[in-house]
Amino acid sequence: MKFKLLECVVLDVDVPELGLVKGDHGAIVEVFEPDGLMVEIFEDDGSTRDVYDLNVRQVRLATPGELQSPRTRRP
Repeated sequence: MKFKLLECVVLDVDVPELGLVKGDHGAIVEVFEPDGLMVEIFEDDGSTRDVYDLNVRQVRLATPGELQSPRTRRP
């Protein structure tokens, strides 16, 4: 699948080394061919958590009506 800048995505797998959990939401801020993405991950209040380099296989497009599930960030 081809991703585009500023598309909303959802993490489709846990990435424990980055403290990310399946279901975290973000937006694509850069696309690196052939399979890299820079994704800005958001907190539940809409603030930026951080920007991460991810693989296209780790995310999926967000679908209309999806909600985030609140959780406490792991240290």
